[in-house]
Amino acid sequence: PDDLAPTFALIQDMAERGLPAVSFENRYRHKDGRWIWLSWVGTVRDGTFYSSARNITAERESRAELERVNAELSEFAYAASHDLQEPLRAITGHLGFVDFDGLDEATARSLKHVREGAAHMQALVEGLLDWSRVGSQASDPTAESLGDLVGAAARMLSAEIAESGADIAVSGGLPVLLVDRTQFVRLFQNLFANSIKFREPGRPLRIEVSSKRDGHAWHISVADNGIGLQPDRAERAFQIFQRLHRRSKYAGMGVGLALVKRIVQRHHGEVWLEGRPG
Repeated sequence: PDDLAPTFALIQDMAERGLPAVSFENRYRHKDGRWIWLSWVGTVRDGTFYSSARNITAERESRAELERVNAELSEFAYAASHDLQEPLRAITGHLGFVDFDGLDEATARSLKHVREGAAHMQALVEGLLDWSRVGSQASDPTAESLGDLVGAAARMLSAEIAESGADIAVSGGLPVLLVDRTQFVRLFQNLFANSIKFREPGRPLRIEVSSKRDGHAWHISVADNGIGLQPDRAERAFQIFQRLHRRSKYAGMGVGLALVKRIVQRHHGEVWLEGRPG
């Protein structure tokens, strides 16, 4: 019964927006008395709602165990990164009192390296905190139009989009899904920012968002015409603190796509990169 209102709200929202289809999960009581989870894909045609479902109870149970392990990992990452901030603040704070003009060249150079190293470590700690918050500070999923979330992410990057001249286009309609709105805006924001960062100089940047239904799943694609990447390095791009380019050429800590992967996994999905250099 607790799933009735969200399910009907999702279907009504799809119909009011004129979206092509909707997918969701809810519980039904089996004839033997057990509660089972069903995954649905539905569409409205001529005023009638058509849908199909499959039993995902075993998958949900596996997810629950994985979520428990991930929650413990998130708690550890949050505690470790939070505890690291205080000594880092102490280091950078005391370095702020040093008069570099009164030091000899070798000492000043050494302290400069210490300050840069502390700043780098602070950025890594903040990235780890962001990563851990995906699990520890999540909200309950709500029915959201992915088209609206794409628009919200683009507005948050309006300055970067204007500066780069990027053109963000949605190809066809995007579905309504049950997602954490804040996290999915962050997901699209990170993907768009990644496209902007790795755009090809001298080539107008175009980012295209599209969707395709595959049985009970949705494939959401974010494609661009940037510099591309070597296919054998695609998996590394989603590992936290992994960088595929020199820091001197492209700024960043290697956190953005790791956050994307963590958000997708929290929503029981998969994410991957496809491409080639150029």
